[in-house]
Amino acid sequence: MTPSPDAVSARPRYDVIYDGDCGICEATRFYGERLDWLGLFRWRPNQEEGVLADHPHLKREDLDRAVHVVGCGRTLAGFEAMRFLMLRWPLAAWLGALMHLPGASIPGRAAYRWVADHRKTVLACRIGEPTILHKALASIFICAVLGVVGAGALLRVESWPLTCAPMFANHVEPDGARYSFRFISVDQSGKERELPSSAGGLPELRLKRVFFAKYYGSVDPGYEYGGIADDTPAKFEARMTAFFACFADEARKDGALPAGTLAIRLETIRDAEGPLERHTCGTYTLRDQRFRRAP
Repeated sequence: MTPSPDAVSARPRYDVIYDGDCGICEATRFYGERLDWLGLFRWRPNQEEGVLADHPHLKREDLDRAVHVVGCGRTLAGFEAMRFLMLRWPLAAWLGALMHLPGASIPGRAAYRWVADHRKTVLACRIGEPTILHKALASIFICAVLGVVGAGALLRVESWPLTCAPMFANHVEPDGARYSFRFISVDQSGKERELPSSAGGLPELRLKRVFFAKYYGSVDPGYEYGGIADDTPAKFEARMTAFFACFADEARKDGALPAGTLAIRLETIRDAEGPLERHTCGTYTLRDQRFRRAP
C-alpha cells in the first residue's frame, strides 16, 4: 500500500544520533522530543542496531564524541548540530538564532567540546536533576555568546572571528582564496564605470551577504549559509534578473546610476596567490530587464 502524501510529509526528516549511555544526552533527547512541535526529528541512540547501516558514512568513534543530525543530504555534528536543532524548536528558536550570530561558534564549539569530554565524569547527572554546575555552565555559555556578539556589534568588527560570513573575513587559509564581485555600468558609447555596492540600497557588507547567499548562491548542499539544490543556468539567470531589477531601481533613485546606462555587467574576482582573476558572469540589460550569462 502506498502511503498518502500527508503521511510521507509527516515523517521525521532528520535522524538525531546521540550517546544513549550519557545522562546529559538522554536529558537533551527527553526535552528535545517535547520541543519538536513540527515532528522533524527522530532520536536514535548510537548503540541502536541499524544506525551505522542506515548511515554508513558515519563512524562509531565520531558518534561517541558528539551528537549528529543527519538528513536531507546534510550531516552536522556537535555545536553545529545543536544550533540546527534549536533553530527548529519553536520555543528555543531564539537561542538557535543567537548561536548563528557572528563569533558565536567559537565559544560554542569550545563549550560543547568541554561538556562532551566531561559528560560522564564531572558532569554526570540523572535526567531532570541538573546540578548547580550545569546551571553555571549554561550561564557562562550564554554570557560568552552575548559578550562576543555585543563586542562585535559595538566595535563594528567585520573580520574573523566576529563575522558570520567567512568569505568576507580577514582570515583566509594558506591555500584558500577570497571572492568578491563588481557591478559595472556600460553606456551607449561603451564607456564603463564601476558602481558602488551600496548603490543597491543596502550597506555594502549586507548587500554582499544577501547577493552571495540568496542570488549568486552555492550548489554545495552542506554550505553553512544555504545551498541551492538542482541549480541550472536558467534558474541562475532568473535569480540574477530579479536581483538586478531591484538593484537598478535603487541605484537610479539614489542617483548612482549614470545617465545613458544601457547595461550592468557582473564581474567576479578571485584573489589567491598570484594575480587577481577576473571573470565576467553576465550582463543585465536595462531595456529588456533581463540578465544573460556570459558565453
